[in-house]
Amino acid sequence: MENIPWDWIVVISILVFLFYGAIAIKIEPEQYKESAIPTPFFDFILHIPSWWGLTDSSETFLKFERTDTRYDWIGKFEKKSCDPVLAPEEIIKLEAKRMEINFDEEILITTNDSDVVLEPGLRESLKKSFARMESMATQFKDNRIYMDLVIIKEPNKDYYYLMYSWSSVLNGMVEGPYFEEVLKLLERASHSQGQGDIGLNS
Repeated sequence: MENIPWDWIVVISILVFLFYGAIAIKIEPEQYKESAIPTPFFDFILHIPSWWGLTDSSETFLKFERTDTRYDWIGKFEKKSCDPVLAPEEIIKLEAKRMEINFDEEILITTNDSDVVLEPGLRESLKKSFARMESMATQFKDNRIYMDLVIIKEPNKDYYYLMYSWSSVLNGMVEGPYFEEVLKLLERASHSQGQGDIGLNS
């Protein structure tokens, strides 16, 4: 018993890690609604899961990862400049090309779909301003991923919002549903917060 083989230590460590991950996934749906963090993001309020770790940010973007379980996943929310005449459907194709992502299946969804933004007033105001591609994809010609790519570009604006959930194929269903929840609970920022605010509330 004094000399436990190294192989057994590795196996036990992996099992403990998987057990912790399974427990975390099981309780997260209840945790999300109770502990989501309202996060100002320019024109909007994002309701960010409490277990997403902010790993990078600037004046224009927020990047989240799982810092507890180390899932192969990234969530990013970014404001970018553009030609005001560009439509969301055009921008999303340009972004996919820029990131060298070839989707297995292309799905463009507008806010007419009740599965996207739930708040009726916001859903109505974002008609024809919303484009989305979600499916398995290949990035950089050989890297298999699962991508949920969203563009919000309102008419005559010289900027748009890039929002995406990127993950390995195996981790695609772990954080993807919570990215969708963030979209569903999207809110307009109040005028009192001021346009251009970005960050996490404490």
